[in-house]
This record gives sequence, C-alpha cells and structure tokens, in this order.
Amino acid sequence: MKNKMVLKIKYNWFFLLFILGTGSVWSQSLSKKQLKPIDYETWSTLSDEKISDDGNWISYKLNYQSAMDTLFVQNTQTNKKLYFPNAENGTFSPDNKWWVTHDPKKGTALLNLKSGAIRWIQGVYKYEFVARGNYLALLKQELQQEQTLCIINLQTEKEHAISGITEYSFNAAGTILACVIQNENAVKLVRMRSDFSTETLVQEKECRYKNLTWNSKGNALAFLQELGKETDKQKNHKVYYAKQLEHTPKLYSLDPLLHANFFKDKRIAIPFARAPLQISEDDERIFFNVASSISLPEENETVQIWNSVASGENHGQHIDGAHIPKLAAWWPQQNKVVQIGTDDLPNVMLTGKQNYALTFNTRAYEPHYEFEAIPDFYLTNLNTGKSSLVVKKQLHSIGTMGASPNGEYINYFKDKKWWVYDPIVEKHTNVTASMPSPVYNLKFDEGGTTTPYGSPGWTQDGQLIVYDQYDIWIVTPDGQSAKRLTKGREQKIRFRIYQNLYESVFIKTSFNLLTHTFDLSKGNVLEALGDNKASGYYYLDAKGNCEPIVYLNARINTLRKAKISEKYIYKEQSFEVAPQLKFWDKKNKNGTAIVITNPQQKKYAWGHSELIAYSNPKGEELQGVLFYPAGFQSGKKYPMIVHLYERQSGMMHQYINPTQYNEDGFNPTNYKLEGYLVLYPDISYEIGSPGKSAVSCVEAAVSKVKTMGIVELNHIGLIGASFGGYETAFIISQTNTFTAAVAGAACTDLVSNYLSMESSGERSHMWRYESAQLRMGTSLFTNYNGYIDNSPIAQAHKINTPLLIWTGKEDRNVNWTQSIELHLALQRLEKPHTFLVYPGQGHAISKPESQKDLDKRVKEWFDYYLKDKNVPENRS
Repeated sequence: MKNKMVLKIKYNWFFLLFILGTGSVWSQSLSKKQLKPIDYETWSTLSDEKISDDGNWISYKLNYQSAMDTLFVQNTQTNKKLYFPNAENGTFSPDNKWWVTHDPKKGTALLNLKSGAIRWIQGVYKYEFVARGNYLALLKQELQQEQTLCIINLQTEKEHAISGITEYSFNAAGTILACVIQNENAVKLVRMRSDFSTETLVQEKECRYKNLTWNSKGNALAFLQELGKETDKQKNHKVYYAKQLEHTPKLYSLDPLLHANFFKDKRIAIPFARAPLQISEDDERIFFNVASSISLPEENETVQIWNSVASGENHGQHIDGAHIPKLAAWWPQQNKVVQIGTDDLPNVMLTGKQNYALTFNTRAYEPHYEFEAIPDFYLTNLNTGKSSLVVKKQLHSIGTMGASPNGEYINYFKDKKWWVYDPIVEKHTNVTASMPSPVYNLKFDEGGTTTPYGSPGWTQDGQLIVYDQYDIWIVTPDGQSAKRLTKGREQKIRFRIYQNLYESVFIKTSFNLLTHTFDLSKGNVLEALGDNKASGYYYLDAKGNCEPIVYLNARINTLRKAKISEKYIYKEQSFEVAPQLKFWDKKNKNGTAIVITNPQQKKYAWGHSELIAYSNPKGEELQGVLFYPAGFQSGKKYPMIVHLYERQSGMMHQYINPTQYNEDGFNPTNYKLEGYLVLYPDISYEIGSPGKSAVSCVEAAVSKVKTMGIVELNHIGLIGASFGGYETAFIISQTNTFTAAVAGAACTDLVSNYLSMESSGERSHMWRYESAQLRMGTSLFTNYNGYIDNSPIAQAHKINTPLLIWTGKEDRNVNWTQSIELHLALQRLEKPHTFLVYPGQGHAISKPESQKDLDKRVKEWFDYYLKDKNVPENRS
C-alpha cells in the first residue's frame, strides 16, 4: 500500500509538471531556487583566452569574487585539462610544445604539453619564448638586486646565464640577443647557438647604455649612451648604430659633442611616452629626438601668469618650442644629420617608408575647445627637404588619417568624405564621391566634427578600404572606382574587418602615421553585428564569397585564431546563458563548447531580455533592452528601474554576473532576480539640448513599456552615473514619471562646470560641452539660455522625485563639488534627498567595501520607494 501511494504521488507530480510545462513560461521556474546575495560568490568571469599556434591547446582564466582565480590549460582534441590556481600570463611556445605561466607564490611553471611534466623555477619575474620556441628566456632578480638573464635551450636543456644585466632585447627571429651589462658597462651580443657565443659590441668605463632598438630584419641595432653626470637634469646622449650583425658588426656613432654646428644649444633627448629611437625600413637612417640644451628659467614662486592664449596652468605657456623634443634623422654612412621637427612645427609623423614626414603643431590654435587639437599639416620630403602645406585644421585621431603601405599616398577624413593626397603631383582626390552611401556616422550626435564609420587601412595592391553604415568598400586612389565587398545593407548586418587577427601586418611605431595593410587575396575574417543585436564572424575569401563562421542571436566576441591552422576559439553568451568558450575548425564548421562557465545558474530562476522599439518625438526610431524578472508571470505587473547613459541596446545579449561589487552601485542582474523589470533605453541627442533630448527619449521608452501592461505605473525608478547621472538629475526636474532616482558622479551645474578646470590644471572643461559628450555644441556665451535650460541646478526647484546622490571625493572627471551643489540646492528647497560621499574614491567606486556599501544603499532606496519596504538607513 505504501509503495502504491508513493507511485501515485509521483505520477500526479509528473502529470502536474507536464500540464504546467504546456502553459506559461514562468511555470518552468517553480522548481528553481531564488538567488540570494550569499550565492553571488560562486559566479566566475572568463578571461585571458589564448590558443596555441596549431590549435590543439587553449588556456583561459576563471576569476572569482571571493575564491582564488585559476588559470587553465586544456587540449582541444582530448579535453585533457590542467589547472593553476593564482597563476597568470599563460603563454604557448610557437612550436606548440611548451606552455609557461607564473604563480606569485610557487614560481614560474614550465609545462611540457606532450608529457605533462611541470618544472617550477624560482625568482623569475619576466619570461618569453625565443626562436620559435627553441629557447625560454627568464629574467631573475637576485638578492643583491642584480638581474640575471637565464636562457634555457628547450631541446637540449642546456642553460646559459648572464649576470648583471640591466636591459636586453632579442631580434625578431630570436637568433641574436643584445644586452647591456652593468658592471662592465658594455653592450654585448649573444649568438643563440649551442655555445651561446658572446662578443662585446662597445664598452667604456662610464656613461651607461640604454634603449636597445632592433630593425625589422633583425640584423641592425641602435642604442643610446648617456653623456654627462648622473645628476644632470637635462640628459644628453650619444647614438650608436651597429649593422651587419649576422656577420662582422660595423659600428657607427653620433656624438653631439663632436657635431658642434648641428648640436649648438641642442641635446639628444628622450621624449615622454614616445620611442627614443627608430631605424628606417631601408636601414639607412636612424630617427632620434633633439631638444634645447639651455635650461628653462626657474619658476617665479611669487606669481603665476596665465595669459589669454594658453588655456591652463600647465598648458605650455612656460615651455617654449625649443624645449619640446623634435624628431631628427641621421644617415650614419654619410654622417649627415637633419632636424625634421621645428619650433613652429614640433610634432612629426613619418609616412610609409619614411621618405616623407607630416609636421604639425598641436598648440597652433590655442586656446582650443576640442578633446584633441585640430592643427594644420605640412608635408616634408626628407630626401629633398621640400615642405608644403597639405591640409588645414585636420583631425588626426586614430581612424581619421593614414598612409598607404609604400608611402605613396596619405588618406584623411574631412568634410564627411575620404580624401587621398598624392605628394608627387600634390593632388587631393575625394575617393568616396562615387559611393552611393555616406561614409560619415549618421548617428553621430556629439558636438564637434562628425566622425567617419572608419577606414582600417589599405589593401596589399594599393586600394583604400573604407566603411559605410553596413558594408566594406575598396576605392582606388584616383577615386575612379569603388567596389562593395559585402552585402550587409540588404541583411541589416554591419561588417568590419576583424583587425585583432591582423596585428602583425600593422606598421606600428610611435614615429609613424599608422599604416594597416590587408591582403584580400588570402581571405579575411570579418566582424558582424546585426540591427537585431545578433553577432558573430564571417569569412571573406579571395573570390569575394562571404560565409559565416558563426552568427547567432547572441553575443559572439573575442575570436582567436591558431596561426598555422584553420582553428578558432570564441566566446558566446546571452543575457540568459553564461559565457561559453567555443572551439571551431574549418573541417566540421561547428562551434563546440569546451568551457562552460557558471553551470550553477541552472539551479536558480533567472529571467530574460527583450529588444523593444520606440520613437522619439522627432520620429527617429530607437531601441532599448528590457530585462524581465526571474519567474516572470504574464498578467502580473512589476516595479521597474530605468538605467541611463547614451545608446545601450547593445546590452541585449550581455551576460552580467550577479555581484554586490559594482563601480556605480547598480547591477541589473541583482534587480531582475528580485522581481524588478530593468530598462536600458537608447537616447538620441539634439546638439544644444542634451538634457531635453534625454527626457524625450526616456519618456518614449517608458511609455512603450507601459503599453505592454507589465509595469506598476507608480513604481518606476531612474538611475545613472557620470553622464547618466547628469541625465537622471535633469530628467526628474522635467517630469514626475519616476517615483525615486539615483544620480552618481553627476555634472549638475552646466555653467559652473563649463567655467572650471580639469583636476590636472591642464585645461578647462569647456571642450566637453562644445565638442564632446555634453553636447551643447557652442560656448556658454553664445547660448547662455541653453546652458541654463539644460542644467539640473537651474531646474532644481521643479524636482519632486526623492533623489539619492553619490560621489567619490577624489573624482578627477567630475569634481565632487558638482554633487555638493545639487545637495545644497535641494537642501535649501527642502526637497527629499540623501547625499553620499565616498572619501578616497574617484569617478568610479573602486574600493570593495565602498562598492558593497553603495550597492546596499541604492538597493534599500529603491526597495523602499518602489516596493514599499522598510525605511532605508540613508533616507532623509
């Protein structure tokens, strides 16, 4: 009888599950637990994904909130896996035989991928594989602070140690090591052979050597030697150049003390954040920097004089052009030296094969009100010395200027078109005139110059690659031909060359105008993003066929390719499915999950995301992402929180770990797990009306959700930080739609912030309003009423929504006094609000204790006003 009763109960239970399973979706979560904050600690984040050159091994890291982060290495064929807790920087050898990683406590681990044997090496703080993996170079720190370079021959296990090393560098092939030996004060060459034969290139009793720089072929070396005393404030240097290093080295030197005519009142300097040396592609010239050898006058401690041209305390009025390091060229065989940069045009970018130089002055139009100066560009022929104006007031940020690989042409974006300049005939050509679609960003809505969709570079055969809204085009330098390579417009898919796979073809040095070259005859991997937020990668072959590698209604990113095989790894995730690392090869063309993160999620009710469409009052079509609460029940209404920034619909498939440690005190996953709807709307802006634009777009998005009948109309919250904090503070001064709001690190007074300095003292905040995110588009004095109309402080008397304000006291982006202003205004107006100040914190909250505190207080704030829960600790 007892067994029959049990059987009957089981039968009825399974029958009930079957009936419920055919009903509404929410019923599927009845058997799942509700996730609590104590459970958040079990979530991990996938990072540092790498694949071996043959594609047979991968490594990746799982980072945990409260557990030890762990690095894994795994075989893609057998799934054999090894793990290394607390390790970092896993690196495969180019010959696919070894893998190395570092554990701060246990040392450096060298793993034999075939045998599985692990060798632990102590005292290493830097390592690299050399000569296709034949050698492993390990830099060790000895007890006396002396550095030793240990080189292990991984085939013979023979080791070679070099003590007293202060600097070292291998050539590209790994056949020669150049190193500086401190106690001998010498530069030495080590041949990477079985006997590690060593020879001294140069040696003196004093004046140390530094900045070892190889040419691209690996058979020539340049370096510097300090001149003068260690205590000298302005260092002078001697340049050395050694060539024919594969045979018998030939050494040249440039000593400024022996070239008095050229180096009168000049010294060889090392510029800040730029390479000190470069060898030209033809190996005939060495590029270095010169600056004035005359010391700057001592600062007047009594008074600082700020003139009407310079826009900041440290913006250069105390430094004349002679003291700015400028590029120069040295022809060692001819003993010829030429200065390229001048006091008037100190900034230099070399083009192509360094036969030409673009010179400009970023301070030519001071004061300027853009993030980056827009100078005039001149072109100098380094062989003839001829110089001429090329283009006036030209953007030079990444993606707006480039050069063909052979240096024959310069390309630049101006007046919403792409141009190519031919320096031989001195001709400018609009190369996108024949294209039927715009190459400028149609959705650009910031102040300042309209940006292009982009140009990744040039083809191997000398055609410029440009993008429109959806597609990839190639155009000839004469502008006579434009060819579309993809058909994204028909599919509403945006295609772009996936540049992360082609870094090796970039000519990328601090002296050069960036040149990227792509060989279309070998095929290329493309990134793909749909208007519906589907994403993935396509392969464009040499014949022009464009086929998907993977393209799904999910977030697909971080593609990595094995260098010598058609094997790939990529991450796949959605709002509902935790990130997976998938393996794809050309043979079976199926993505196989080899790492699945956060499997514990299956135990808990979760929720889902939906893309919504709406229009602002101007009729512009916009999108937003609505996150549904876990266990959502059709017919039931829920409180909702609206999160603000700019365009956020790209969050559609973003998996967000639940955590109480957030930089802005808000995590949408936490809220949808506790019965909230969360809305991330897109906002489109009208220049001169940033606040009012936000109001109209957000109201339209909220109205769309209201029509769905799922939101409690009197329980809608609003939250934003930084620019989103500004939008939040302004919106609640214009509408009573929201029951409660949170504004973090917000600009609240457009007038006082416009007339304030950045924390560095380098410049004012004016550029943020006139040509950047705050989108006023003109000066305060041209549109004073507009600044007032869009300023939360000026509208504070109309705020009726209870507001929680927070700021970091050390915020260097938006001074915390901006939050104080809003607090004082609301205090004087007797408006309900609370003000949180986090000492020692910046624009984003980084201290874990502060993050958790802010998360708690924001949650209590919304729970009280949107769920009628207990009074929060921080409520005024």
